[in-house]
Amino acid sequence: MPSQIILKNAIKKANTNNNEARISACLYKGGSILRVVCNENRTLTYRRKYFAHGIPTRHAEMNVIHGIPRDVISKCSMLVVRIDKKGNLKSAKPCIACATALYDSGIKKVFYSNYSGEILKLDFNELVNGHYTKEHFHQIAR
Repeated sequence: MPSQIILKNAIKKANTNNNEARISACLYKGGSILRVVCNENRTLTYRRKYFAHGIPTRHAEMNVIHGIPRDVISKCSMLVVRIDKKGNLKSAKPCIACATALYDSGIKKVFYSNYSGEILKLDFNELVNGHYTKEHFHQIAR
């Protein structure tokens, strides 16, 4: 699990995001942060193969690994968080395109926030077995 320092840095970065979806991704190794970035509206054409819906925007998960060598990524973990306007954690489970790209990159572990404010570990086995689903608000029991 990511440390409180990593979580705080990811939330702080998400707070700087002016996009509608205030999402950030933090790439780290052990307790050291390599990069923290937000999602952007710019396109990410070199990762187009992962997106079935045309030209992809720079999702935070893709943006954070951009330009980092595969041998470095494979030794790292990632935390993806989404916050609402009040600063509460919301679901940041990577979309299937990002999950596939992360799996292909060889990243060690991916964690994400859910609608309940918990930090969960992404299960790449769901992706490999064809059972991957995004967390949707209506699926959460309140």
